[in-house]
Amino acid sequence: MRFGIILAVCLLVVLGNSLAATQPNGDLASPTQQTMEAGTSQPVWFLYALNSDCTSAGSPIVQIVRAASHGSVDIKNVDHFTEYPSTNERYECNRIKSPSLAVIYSPEPSFVGIDSFMVRSVFPSGDMRAKYFKITVADPQTKSSEHADVQPKPAHTSPRMDPEHPLKIGAEYYPLESRRAREQGRCVVQVTVLSDGRLRDVEIEQSSGYRRLDQACLEAFAGAQLIPATENGAPIDATISVPVVWRVTQVRPEDAGSLSGDMGLSPPAEIAMPPPRP
Repeated sequence: MRFGIILAVCLLVVLGNSLAATQPNGDLASPTQQTMEAGTSQPVWFLYALNSDCTSAGSPIVQIVRAASHGSVDIKNVDHFTEYPSTNERYECNRIKSPSLAVIYSPEPSFVGIDSFMVRSVFPSGDMRAKYFKITVADPQTKSSEHADVQPKPAHTSPRMDPEHPLKIGAEYYPLESRRAREQGRCVVQVTVLSDGRLRDVEIEQSSGYRRLDQACLEAFAGAQLIPATENGAPIDATISVPVVWRVTQVRPEDAGSLSGDMGLSPPAEIAMPPPRP
């Protein structure tokens, strides 16, 4: 009996420590705040687990730790683009949709105000994350009447990576002679993204210092497309400057002892590209 009590206490302590371990990431220490219109549903969190070859590593286990007071929280299977950082070996998986779980919040039909709930997920690896959500549900009619006399500013979005037409990025595009010579550097490519996503006037704005790397920077955009910039929802032409980094990262035996490299975008490709020039 005593052993059972000690074991139960230990399990509670471990569980408590696991939950507290998410706080440095800001998941529980500060709520995830979002705003939505009344009468709509909105996904607030996508969860997924992939192997390095982009196959599914299994489905996370999701639990509603604290239910919403003025709405419902549903978990649905969806196909969604992942958002692995460029430093993760699964970064290339961001180009395709993968099996995911979507946490979807739906407020009560007549509710307007602030609602909150907490969700906890255990991944196949054993890692656990918890998020505390604070959702502001706004009345669209009230919002429109409050701003009826205010002239809205034009809404702009910058060009973004198009998973359907990716750039030629990855170690396989690192020039062989540059790998063997251990050349690495950063170039800035200026490119005009047309309203249909096609690219025009691709040129080197700032050299990496190596002719072969500069040529590879240009070839990265050959045949690619980007999601165009928009103004008030309409696609427009935009000229942007994109930094491309070539960095030696590891040794490849097939290169007879030379180094291989990795080419990446800064900022990472899953983040919006630099804003168009005025």
